[in-house]
Amino acid sequence: MQITNQDIFEINRILNNFKQKKSKEDIFYNVCFCILIPQSKFKTVLKTVEWLKFFSFYTNDFTLEMLTDDANFKARFKQRKAIYLLQMKHNFDTIYNILISRMKPDDKRKWVKDNIKGLGWKTSSHLLRNLGYQNFAILDTHILKFMNKTKFDYLETEQEFRKLAKAQNLTPAQFDGIIWMKQAKVNEQQFIF
Repeated sequence: MQITNQDIFEINRILNNFKQKKSKEDIFYNVCFCILIPQSKFKTVLKTVEWLKFFSFYTNDFTLEMLTDDANFKARFKQRKAIYLLQMKHNFDTIYNILISRMKPDDKRKWVKDNIKGLGWKTSSHLLRNLGYQNFAILDTHILKFMNKTKFDYLETEQEFRKLAKAQNLTPAQFDGIIWMKQAKVNEQQFIF
């Protein structure tokens, strides 16, 4: 794959936006996105998060039925993900304090994976990337296809990916973003979360 200076310029502009200080509410909706995204379509999840924002999920009380019975709440395994969202909302002050803490990034990602239901290594990496961390890879289908991987251990494959990124003089987040944009044929606007 050919990486151009324009590719690097675009991904740096996007990643610099992720480094901007986010409000507590912005971080909350980033966590919502990461809970909803596994095995769901990116655009569908974006619409669902916009629906959550419109009805102020962050500040208003919601029941499980209010989430799952509304036609605008779309995600695969929506019952389970709705439960995860409500659990996360209940524990969000603790989650937020960890996310803004000075904890080492690797420890922070492991804490997120172990303590936010519905988040694994990939979505924990995604969340931290959205908060400005650049040393993690989001090993989605596009990256795995690029690496010719079908069966893999996440952390081992991430180490391989870090070496590939370093060989290109890129951070894992830069390399991951460029591959994702090229393979998925998406533009900067679709890189919101």
